[in-house]
Amino acid sequence: MLNRDLYHCAQLNCASAELLAEGLGNCLWLMALHLNSNNIRARGVASLARVLAHCKRLSTLDLSYNKLGSEGAKSLAGALPGCELLKRLHLSNIDAGWGGLYALGGLLQHCSTLLHLGLRGNGQHPDSEMHVVSANGLRPHLMYVDLAESPCAVVMLQEVVLYNAPTLVRLDLERACMRYSGACLLTMALQRCGKLEHLNLSHNDELDDNGVRELAAGIECCTALRDLNLQSCNVQPGGCNALAEGLKQCTALTRLNLQKNKIGPGGAFSLALALPNYAALASLNLSGNNIRSSEPTIASVLSRCTALVHLNLSNCKVQATGRERLLAAADACPKLSLCL
Repeated sequence: MLNRDLYHCAQLNCASAELLAEGLGNCLWLMALHLNSNNIRARGVASLARVLAHCKRLSTLDLSYNKLGSEGAKSLAGALPGCELLKRLHLSNIDAGWGGLYALGGLLQHCSTLLHLGLRGNGQHPDSEMHVVSANGLRPHLMYVDLAESPCAVVMLQEVVLYNAPTLVRLDLERACMRYSGACLLTMALQRCGKLEHLNLSHNDELDDNGVRELAAGIECCTALRDLNLQSCNVQPGGCNALAEGLKQCTALTRLNLQKNKIGPGGAFSLALALPNYAALASLNLSGNNIRSSEPTIASVLSRCTALVHLNLSNCKVQATGRERLLAAADACPKLSLCL
């Protein structure tokens, strides 16, 4: 007989999903099930799905990094509406395919308690997410959406992110192959994301200056934003200028990552002038950008950046005289850690 604690929260590691399903048959009070990276396939998840359909107390399910395939995803989609209290669903890298993603998307119309949705790495084909979710009857409730490493995530932006924008707190779109059209869709959503605190857009290097300008117009509406990651997003001077201005509205911003971009001295100059307006900013990463000749401006504002604790300017082609000015300015700021 299973330990009584497993009726309330089970964190299991079992390669045989069919055998596990048989054992879980009486665990109708199960609240959490973690089975990521267990080589579970369609047949095994079909057995699990038959049991999970009756687990009305289930609030967390993690089946990420298994080989469920399209059929396995469909089996889950048919069972999970019975999980009336489901809050966290993690299905990253399950090879869901178009059919599986379409079926899983339909869950959003039935699982009204769902807060966290992880579909990272399930967009391997150009049209795989074209019709993942039907907007009819979609209710805003999601707080965390992970669409990272999904080349067609921009299609889901319109169906998942846009309709859930008012409740979103965290959005992960790392390596989503976002271009200008995707930036425009995301901007529409960001203009309604009044509660968004964490936005990860790193490694979308197909964004151009126009795309970043679009994003800046949306980001300025995210007044609760605390963490913005734009590493390796091809941010250029014009885009950085727009960001520097837009971020003045994000009074809660504590971390800004612009590592490995092309902001140039002009972008660095605009950002430096805006820094004193970022009253809560504690960490700024500009490493891997050419900021040569903007060092004096950066050094001149550091004393007014009272919350700044970490400033990374490594690999920024800083000149010797600029280095001396930055070090002298940092010495006058006891809390500041400067990396050159």
